[in-house]
Amino acid sequence: LFRLIILQSAPRVAVVLSWLLHHPAGVVPIVSTSRVARIRQCAEATEVGFSRQQWYEVLAASRGQSLF
Repeated sequence: LFRLIILQSAPRVAVVLSWLLHHPAGVVPIVSTSRVARIRQCAEATEVGFSRQQWYEVLAASRGQSLF
């Protein structure tokens, strides 16, 4: 995940939200903040892209597995 944050040069929250937005189940995250700066960071999630391979790499890593 940290490698993707660096590659995307986006805030961590934007990369995490983008990962959720790319979830095959159609997850719709709810952002619970009233801080304008945080909302702007979250909005950057729409600009972060994930390839299918990248998405599954993050999923596997979160489960402690390796794809390779």
